[in-house]
Amino acid sequence: MDPACGPATWLALFSEKGVRVAGNDICSEMIDIAVEKCGDTALELIVGDMCDLQFKKGPFEVTFELAGTCGLLGCESKFTEFLKSILEHTCSGGMILLTVFFHELELYNNFPWVVGEWGPFDVAPQGKAWLRYEVLKSDAARSIDRVRRTVRTLDVSQCSDSLVDEYDMYSWKEDAFWKMIAKIPELEYVTSFRYDEPSGIVFTTKGELSGETTVIFTRN
Repeated sequence: MDPACGPATWLALFSEKGVRVAGNDICSEMIDIAVEKCGDTALELIVGDMCDLQFKKGPFEVTFELAGTCGLLGCESKFTEFLKSILEHTCSGGMILLTVFFHELELYNNFPWVVGEWGPFDVAPQGKAWLRYEVLKSDAARSIDRVRRTVRTLDVSQCSDSLVDEYDMYSWKEDAFWKMIAKIPELEYVTSFRYDEPSGIVFTTKGELSGETTVIFTRN
């Protein structure tokens, strides 16, 4: 189950292998695309708030939010609402994977700084795209980073050569994250990892979480 599935970006990878999937998104247009992609493997695809999930089926064995959308919630109280909502729809012993953003101000004081650059990605039928994320400024008191996302394209039909947007992303101080998790006894930490270029997946543990990190829990 993906509580913020968008156009089934992650769910489709499982759907293509015949795995039954479920998803929620705030945008009905995204759910329409998800329905088209997932077809008969979809148990339930619904429009709704990720902090107040209303699935009628489930609970689910695996819950993941891998796109980092939970970082848009903006404060600890909303994140806690989100966690309680996904716990209601994850079965006992199930796995929960969340991509979370952790504080990096000690490492980067000159703005803007580049979070990462990726590409080229193939875009059907014969186009290409490149992706770049930058932090423009940070509000340490509120744990908010202002992020700019730039997508460059080449030979992509009906798409401009450059797409740019900016948004606020909640960036956790690691000690505050674990204090919040400690208040939710249903969550048991398993491991965590991040993706570094060029080395790939790097496993991390408590005390080492920095930048964009996927944290894995089991539900007690």
